[in-house]
Amino acid sequence: MLKGLTALSLAVLLLAGCNDTQSEGREYPEYEFVEEYIQYGDYKAKEQEDGDGTRVLLWTDEDGEPGYKTILVKETNRLKMIDVKTEEVLFNNVVKMP
Repeated sequence: MLKGLTALSLAVLLLAGCNDTQSEGREYPEYEFVEEYIQYGDYKAKEQEDGDGTRVLLWTDEDGEPGYKTILVKETNRLKMIDVKTEEVLFNNVVKMP
């Protein structure tokens, strides 16, 4: 029984870590709007949440420091982009997704 719980705990930890992958972000439809504010290749997208209602991406620089956060409300296509360092809202509009 203890071996089963240990194995289950390990599996949960491994799956939780799967969301730590970063990408250039081009696979997300909101990238079209994000690239107006950030230079291609300077930031990587890290998915923080991608549920039925919203997708939250954290955009980090080459040192892994967060620079921007995007929040997409899927039902209404409202996209919000925030400068993480200054907390300034750079973009907050309903967008037409491709």
